[in-house]
Amino acid sequence: MLLSKRLQKITDYIQPNSRVADIGTDHGYIPVWLVKNGICSSVIASDIRPEPLKRALVNAERNGVSDKISFRLCPGLEKFASDELDTIIIAGMGGEAIIEILSAAPWTREKNLILQPQSKIPELRLWLNDNGYNVNEASLVADMGRIYVVWSCAAGGGRDLL
Repeated sequence: MLLSKRLQKITDYIQPNSRVADIGTDHGYIPVWLVKNGICSSVIASDIRPEPLKRALVNAERNGVSDKISFRLCPGLEKFASDELDTIIIAGMGGEAIIEILSAAPWTREKNLILQPQSKIPELRLWLNDNGYNVNEASLVADMGRIYVVWSCAAGGGRDLL
């Protein structure tokens, strides 16, 4: 399974054996790739809508990894407990949606975040700063005629790149 350059850059920030949740998984490409390539033994894929979650399940079954991916239908991190994961991917949605998801789950400050906002990037960056998150690594990725930003973030204390 080949990932787009944007999705590949997101997976580059995943530490081996991390307990990962992919919020807004859509087709489930990232969870399937992480499990299939032995980066993670299991991953949680979630989406707010049933159709994308069904597509993710079909892709996982097609790739023989559906038994290693947990699928959750929920908005944001609503059906998650803080002790079941250490890395959260939120990619392919607007900065305002990412802010809503993180605001509703303050326990995310204890986690590694991999964020790939599609819009409202300055607003998200300001919100992260105001709420004690640091951008520890940042990348720009050219993919399919667009430039995407990908951030690896964690709670404050480290060096903020931006």
